Amino acid sequence: MTIISAELRAALSSDTGPETPHAPRYVAIADAIEKAVQEGRLAPGEKLPPQRALAYDLGVTVGTVSRAYDLAARRGLVEGTVGRGTHVLAPQQPGSYGRGVGSASFLRIAPETPIPLKANLPAPIGQHAAVAQAAEDVLRQNALRMSLADYYSADQTGEDRALAADWLAAPGFTADPQHLVLCSGAQQALMTALMIATEPGDLVLGEALTYHVIHTQCRLAGRRLKPLPLDEEGIVPEALEEACRTQRPRALFLVPTLQNPTGAVMSQKRRAEIAAIAEAHALY
Repeated sequence: MTIISAELRAALSSDTGPETPHAPRYVAIADAIEKAVQEGRLAPGEKLPPQRALAYDLGVTVGTVSRAYDLAARRGLVEGTVGRGTHVLAPQQPGSYGRGVGSASFLRIAPETPIPLKANLPAPIGQHAAVAQAAEDVLRQNALRMSLADYYSADQTGEDRALAADWLAAPGFTADPQHLVLCSGAQQALMTALMIATEPGDLVLGEALTYHVIHTQCRLAGRRLKPLPLDEEGIVPEALEEACRTQRPRALFLVPTLQNPTGAVMSQKRRAEIAAIAEAHALY
């Protein structure tokens, strides 16, 4: 029996482990693999036991081990290759870049593109020259140059906080101005929330079609982002429940009102369902 087999057997013998009480056996195996990777007992590049051999060692079916390896792969822990087996992946490093949605290569528009659809840009009908001329005229006015050339710097201690608290107030909810952090824009606010609520390597759930900046920010911060399926209202509650039950995410990012890019508005009933699932699984 290999060392990892012995650890996995110990995890299964303790009622599927303290972190996932009453979880399916394949989830307990995936959790044990994740713990071994995080603690350095499974090094990047190390090969896991063949599925049939591990199933024999643990006294479970091959299908159980197969589902565990698949779940570990979806968590970004391992990678399986036909003919080579399943190997441990190196942890995702903050600052890594890709070619997916939100990357510079994705947003770069070829000059010959008549109507770019992959980014939310207007059709080129001569507005660039008009905007450039208007901006030049404005910037020639010294009094306006500094106030219009940057984001507004919010007052973190006084009137702005009180105004924000009044705006957020709703029946049964009153915001404390002292608990509000005012930001200069949506991207700064999103990154601030991401850094406060999660740690490097944490899993963040999001919509299959979503605001592209969250992809970039998760890569920069070393967080893993998993898309969830959508219907006409937004995230499907059953998919969220399944992801929470099997993958232990830390946070959920979604846009319930005028969702970007679909424009969908989530009903109050769906919002309540999503909130209940998030609360049950301690999701930020």
